Amino acid sequence: IDCFLEDRMKKEYFISSPKTKAGLCNRIKSLVSCMQIADRTGKTLIINWLKSDGFNCEFSDLFSNRLLHTNSSKLRIHKIKEAHDNYFITETWRLLPPNIKLENIQNGNHEMIDFQYQETNNTVIETYIPYFQSLQITEFIDRQVNEFAKTFDENTISIAIRTWIDAPNRQHLFDTEKVLKIFEENQLSTFFISSDSEKLINLLSNKYGSKILSYPKRTYTGDRNSTEGIQDALIDLLLLSKNKKLMASANSTFSEVAWWFGKCEANVQII
Repeated sequence: IDCFLEDRMKKEYFISSPKTKAGLCNRIKSLVSCMQIADRTGKTLIINWLKSDGFNCEFSDLFSNRLLHTNSSKLRIHKIKEAHDNYFITETWRLLPPNIKLENIQNGNHEMIDFQYQETNNTVIETYIPYFQSLQITEFIDRQVNEFAKTFDENTISIAIRTWIDAPNRQHLFDTEKVLKIFEENQLSTFFISSDSEKLINLLSNKYGSKILSYPKRTYTGDRNSTEGIQDALIDLLLLSKNKKLMASANSTFSEVAWWFGKCEANVQII
């Protein structure tokens, strides 16, 4: 596929090329944004899924969709130019408005529709749910999610706790006392916990015992440097989407994408 840059094929391409170190959910948001725009504009979608030290996992280790795919660093040479004769590249991490003009993607001159949850416009929801649902999870991940989800009941609350271990400038967004208050206010519930902090999960498990449910990791919590670590993160993400209530970390795309995978049905509370 890389040869299309040199061959200048007649087809028009729309290329989803998230930043090399983009995390799982930034990549997913980029992909579904580009899927809907490619469909709307009649272009052929290509994904550029470069692995890195911060994201060491192939697309095919997570999803089984048969999409045109490239691993080309050449695309980044051209990223400053917004449009070419036959291909258009975006590095967005955002959900892009359904009616966005191509020339407004790179300059950010468009409506922001991220992190709105229940306030999200119905047109946006109706546009994007089919694209999130079209992502075909691999058999292994699907099996793990369905098996673990059997531990949930109608009172289980999903809680995505981002302590921002890897982002010191955002650590002020995490408040331990606010998290503990949630448990005290919902004493009849069990909680499925996904977090970037194994220490916090252990603390909660020791304090609340069987009320705490967490998917066991094959490597370690927050591992981005192995296929297993990223697969386990996707399993966590999909499990978060299974319950009627979602406690979401502010400004976290992990919480946000879990809500989208749940067809926007969960009642969300920001923590």
